[in-house]
Amino acid sequence: RSEGCFTPQVESKVHANRVHDLSWGTCDCYLFCKHSSTLYVWDFKHGFSVVEAFENLQLINYVAGILDELGVNGYSDQNIKVHIRIAQPRAPHREGPIREWVVMASDLRGLINQLSNKANEALSDGALLRAGPHCLHCDHKIKCSEFLKYGLAIYQSVSDISIVDLSTSSKATLLSIAKEGSVQLSKLSSALEDDLKAEIRSGNAVPGYIVEPTYGRDKWSASTEELEMLGWCCGVELTKKVPITPNQAIKAGVDEALVREKCFKPNTGYKLVPDTGSKARKVFG
Repeated sequence: RSEGCFTPQVESKVHANRVHDLSWGTCDCYLFCKHSSTLYVWDFKHGFSVVEAFENLQLINYVAGILDELGVNGYSDQNIKVHIRIAQPRAPHREGPIREWVVMASDLRGLINQLSNKANEALSDGALLRAGPHCLHCDHKIKCSEFLKYGLAIYQSVSDISIVDLSTSSKATLLSIAKEGSVQLSKLSSALEDDLKAEIRSGNAVPGYIVEPTYGRDKWSASTEELEMLGWCCGVELTKKVPITPNQAIKAGVDEALVREKCFKPNTGYKLVPDTGSKARKVFG
């Protein structure tokens, strides 16, 4: 400790016993300044999905554990100011890459109590599954019936609503639901598509779906010398330092049939598409 400050704790394991005996986490960094009765808690986020500092339950859980380690009780927490900071360089945010929430430690009691109640409920014999935005990064959500029902419920809640006669507040609420729902359904759709594409490519039939190859932009299959000769014949300069693209060649006036003979579309993967039966009908009449 120096000048009234504890040594900064980096990648420190914190036990939040006031939340639950099994509650712990690894805090990126925290520092307590005794002179100013201020606790600073930092957390670095690597991803692109915005993480807010305000009422961040992960960091509040850390704060609860740090307060326990410092021996802070229900009286002294009224004089401790907490700076909760999120550093996230990759996620665009109007407040910049570093966001901060400043709050008195005593004002966190309600949220800490909520964490404690949920922890005890989750570890009880009567624990319930509750799907929500917290499921987004769960590796097992695609196998979770509660998550599937959650996605369906969001879709059903907004699929048959007319916004014409809604109040401003109702529209704002509905917009929040729609935005959350679009993220949830997009994640669910992506996970299902990946699984079903793998099933089909393994030789298993998937009712209602087939896979089709996807292609990128045209690329030249001809050599530079061949392109120079083709350009000379058509009166178009096809090569400078690097050849122009096939589509640029067509726009410049080279006959499209000649271009198609000298280029190909690279296979970029496969996509899942509804099976209407039209391909089978074309083949078998």
